[in-house]
Amino acid sequence: MRRTSTTRASNRQRSNAQQWESDALYFDAHKREFLRKYRNKYVAIWHGKVVDADYDRVVLTERVYSAHGYNPNINILHSPTLDP
Repeated sequence: MRRTSTTRASNRQRSNAQQWESDALYFDAHKREFLRKYRNKYVAIWHGKVVDADYDRVVLTERVYSAHGYNPNINILHSPTLDP
Protein backbone atom coordinates (compact mmCIF):
# COMPACT_ATOMS: atom_id res chain seq x y z
CA MET A 1 0.00 0.00 0.00
CA ARG A 2 1.30 3.46 -0.96
CA ARG A 3 1.55 6.15 1.65
CA THR A 4 -0.30 9.28 0.83
CA SER A 5 1.12 12.76 1.38
CA THR A 6 -1.48 13.19 4.16
CA THR A 7 -0.14 10.12 5.96
CA ARG A 8 3.46 11.32 5.61
CA ALA A 9 2.51 14.78 6.88
CA SER A 10 0.67 13.24 9.82
CA ASN A 11 3.67 11.06 10.70
CA ARG A 12 6.01 14.06 10.39
CA GLN A 13 3.79 16.12 12.70
CA ARG A 14 3.72 13.30 15.24
CA SER A 15 7.51 12.95 15.04
CA ASN A 16 7.98 16.73 15.42
CA ALA A 17 5.69 16.78 18.46
CA GLN A 18 7.60 13.88 20.01
CA GLN A 19 10.93 15.65 19.42
CA TRP A 20 9.60 18.89 20.90
CA GLU A 21 8.34 17.02 23.97
CA SER A 22 11.64 15.15 24.30
CA ASP A 23 13.55 18.45 24.25
CA ALA A 24 11.22 19.92 26.89
CA LEU A 25 11.86 16.87 29.09
CA TYR A 26 15.61 17.34 28.53
CA PHE A 27 15.25 20.92 29.80
CA ASP A 28 13.39 19.73 32.91
CA ALA A 29 15.93 16.99 33.58
CA HIS A 30 18.84 19.46 33.40
CA LYS A 31 17.15 22.36 35.19
CA ARG A 32 19.85 22.68 37.91
CA GLU A 33 22.60 22.88 35.28
CA PHE A 34 20.59 25.42 33.30
CA LEU A 35 20.06 27.52 36.42
CA ARG A 36 23.83 27.67 36.90
CA LYS A 37 24.82 28.26 33.27
CA TYR A 38 21.82 30.07 31.80
CA ARG A 39 20.10 31.88 34.71
CA ASN A 40 17.51 34.37 33.37
CA LYS A 41 18.27 33.37 29.78
CA TYR A 42 16.21 31.78 27.05
CA VAL A 43 17.73 28.50 25.92
CA ALA A 44 17.30 27.02 22.44
CA ILE A 45 17.25 23.21 22.55
CA TRP A 46 17.21 20.97 19.52
CA HIS A 47 17.59 17.18 19.58
CA GLY A 48 18.67 17.18 23.23
CA LYS A 49 21.39 19.80 22.84
CA VAL A 50 21.59 23.47 23.74
CA VAL A 51 22.25 25.22 20.43
CA ASP A 52 22.23 28.80 21.77
CA ALA A 53 21.11 31.02 24.65
CA ASP A 54 20.36 34.72 25.17
CA TYR A 55 18.61 37.11 27.55
CA ASP A 56 16.36 38.28 24.70
CA ARG A 57 13.98 35.71 23.21
CA VAL A 58 13.54 37.60 19.92
CA VAL A 59 17.28 38.04 19.40
CA LEU A 60 17.84 34.36 20.23
CA THR A 61 15.10 33.20 17.87
CA GLU A 62 16.47 35.31 15.00
CA ARG A 63 20.01 34.06 15.59
CA VAL A 64 18.95 30.40 15.84
CA TYR A 65 16.83 30.59 12.68
CA SER A 66 19.67 32.36 10.88
CA ALA A 67 22.12 29.61 11.87
CA HIS A 68 19.82 26.59 11.50
CA GLY A 69 17.09 27.80 9.15
CA TYR A 70 13.48 28.28 10.18
CA ASN A 71 12.56 25.30 12.29
CA PRO A 72 9.50 25.47 14.56
CA ASN A 73 10.76 22.33 16.33
CA ILE A 74 13.64 24.13 18.01
CA ASN A 75 12.45 24.51 21.58
CA ILE A 76 13.11 27.92 23.17
CA LEU A 77 12.59 27.77 26.91
CA HIS A 78 13.32 30.18 29.75
CA SER A 79 15.66 29.25 32.57
CA PRO A 80 13.98 30.73 35.63
CA THR A 81 15.59 32.75 38.38
CA LEU A 82 14.22 30.60 41.20
CA ASP A 83 16.20 27.71 42.61
CA PRO A 84 14.73 24.28 41.87
